[in-house]
Amino acid sequence: MSVAKAESRSFTVNGEKITYTLERKTIKRLNLRVKRDGEIHVSAPTRMPLATIESFLREKAAWIRAAHSRVMARRGETPTLEPGDVIVLEGVPHGVILHVGNRPGVRREAGVLHITVTEPQNAAERMQAFRRFVKTEAKRVLTARAMDIYREFAPHPATFPTLSFRWMSSRWGSCTASKNHITLNEKLLFVEPRLADYVIYHEFCHFKYQDHSAAFYRHLASFLPDHAAARAQLRSTPIPVLEGEGC
Repeated sequence: MSVAKAESRSFTVNGEKITYTLERKTIKRLNLRVKRDGEIHVSAPTRMPLATIESFLREKAAWIRAAHSRVMARRGETPTLEPGDVIVLEGVPHGVILHVGNRPGVRREAGVLHITVTEPQNAAERMQAFRRFVKTEAKRVLTARAMDIYREFAPHPATFPTLSFRWMSSRWGSCTASKNHITLNEKLLFVEPRLADYVIYHEFCHFKYQDHSAAFYRHLASFLPDHAAARAQLRSTPIPVLEGEGC
């Protein structure tokens, strides 16, 4: 009886490096799965050419990225921000590509996060650049969504509220109606748009009801009949753990 042999391999798709474990077995079909720890595992027939295997993996690259992002999201781990890592933004998986440059920063483009750092091997520098990106991108994305939603509430409040954004541990948002002010959690950048919208609708409803009474929830339901389901899904959506979250 032959013993299965496993080896770590990688291939590149659109500049993104994907690392996987290849195990040769006495089987007839190629099998692909993403394990609970995020490992991409491939079982292949003993004599199948490597070119055939990696051609198949390139065809499945989008599925691999999506499956990997779901697994890592459930784990709620700190992203490595290395090539092959996948970050979910607004419900969409984004692969990571590193660049070397004198001006560290992050650019988001067509499902890819281009991270520029002076020293790619420096994990702290990668995380610092990503945290800055999260702050600016959350402000941009959530402000745009809040402005769209405000049209459904105007003229209550009479003017668009002042917004602030923070990485909060226990609240998705808050509203101070007396000051015409809403605070939104930067973590909403990592959830599906409809879930971020739920939080924004919730906070706008507080301009009419500054509590969580039955009347408040009836008011919220007039905008979002499925608000309870959205709340449950939001609470069960893991968010990446970022170093320096409080900054």
